[in-house]
Amino acid sequence: MTNQEIKKMAKDYWLPGKRNNDPSFDEVGFARAILSRAIPEGHVVVPGWLPIESAPKDGTTILVFFRQHGWMSVEWNDIDQGPDSEFAHWHVTDHKFGPFPVRGYCDGDDLAWMPLPAAPAPEGEA
Repeated sequence: MTNQEIKKMAKDYWLPGKRNNDPSFDEVGFARAILSRAIPEGHVVVPGWLPIESAPKDGTTILVFFRQHGWMSVEWNDIDQGPDSEFAHWHVTDHKFGPFPVRGYCDGDDLAWMPLPAAPAPEGEA
C-alpha cells in the first residue's frame, strides 16, 4: 500500500471536520498505527493473487489458480530441460510417488498465483 493510498484511506474514514482542519494530523502514521493493530505480530500480509508471469519457476511450492481446476498447490518442474522447455509444466505431488503434471494443463490455463502462507507454529509456541 502506498503512502498516497494510506492518506486517501485516512481521509475517507476519519471524522470529517476534525481531520480536515488539523494540519498536524499525520494520515500515514494514523493508518499505519491502525493497520499494525489489525495484523497480529508474526503474521504476514499476503498480497493477493499476482500475475502468473511473475510466478517462481524454481521448484517453490505456490498456489496457482487454473481456469479449469480452480486453485491448486503446485510447483514448476522443468524435468532438467530448462524452464522454457516444452516439457516444463506445473506439477502436484502426493509426497510419495510424485510429482505429477497437472492433468489437462495447457498454456494460458494458469491465470494467477500467490505464495503459500507460513506453516502454523507448533502447539505451545506463538
